[in-house]
Amino acid sequence: MAVRNPRTGTTPAVIHGNGLVFNASVARWFPWAWDRLFREENRQSIRLPDVTVMTCNNTDTPGAAEKSLEFLGIEHQVLGTDIPAKAWNNRIKCSLFREAAKRATTPYCMALDSFDVLVLPAIRNVVATFETFGADMVFGAEANLMPPIFERGVYELELADTTQTDTPFLNGGCWMTRTPFCVDFLTAIIEGSAFVAESTAVTTEHVKLAPISMRAELARYYHGSEQAMLRAFLPQYPSQIRLDTGSVLFQNLFGVEGPLLEDS
Repeated sequence: MAVRNPRTGTTPAVIHGNGLVFNASVARWFPWAWDRLFREENRQSIRLPDVTVMTCNNTDTPGAAEKSLEFLGIEHQVLGTDIPAKAWNNRIKCSLFREAAKRATTPYCMALDSFDVLVLPAIRNVVATFETFGADMVFGAEANLMPPIFERGVYELELADTTQTDTPFLNGGCWMTRTPFCVDFLTAIIEGSAFVAESTAVTTEHVKLAPISMRAELARYYHGSEQAMLRAFLPQYPSQIRLDTGSVLFQNLFGVEGPLLEDS
């Protein structure tokens, strides 16, 4: 029940179907993968005693992340369950994850999106794989700069060898970190009110550049984008944060062309 990326030769622990809203091929891949990989005979009981696994979901419907974690027997926390739908904003995730990290007794934390993430058995080796990055925090990386504010992505392009990767940009849908650093990093973001105001101010202008069919969704995304907040603070931690541009831990699907995943 392993999945291999034939382009990189890696067997990622987490598959993130970012772009489910915009990309039909990603939307089709998820039910196909679930039916193929998560058969009853593949059910497992994996223990991650050193990792606090977290996701956010304020609906009554478990997301793919919760379902796959339960299938693999992995203990996890679902945060934000008491937040009304009208009050939800993705930036809330920063506060929820920080408070959970403060309570955590494990040396590591992992945060995952709920509805468009699948966790795979390779997660059993996640601590050893994380340590190969030599960092305090590792984010998944993707092909698209989102929100598409070019000046926000220059730093990531400078970091990445774009001849070797087609996923140079930070994606906030899956990441892993040392627990003390998680608290410090998210605190810096939450207290960075100047950026929050600046990010909201650029929303209207950038949404005008998008196709009409995407403007409503993009406007909602800009206003509530925790990914924009994470990206803004990334350059302040050049030696502590790495992007998984080789899809070693985290595989983001949207925007990656050609054969992507196969049975290992």
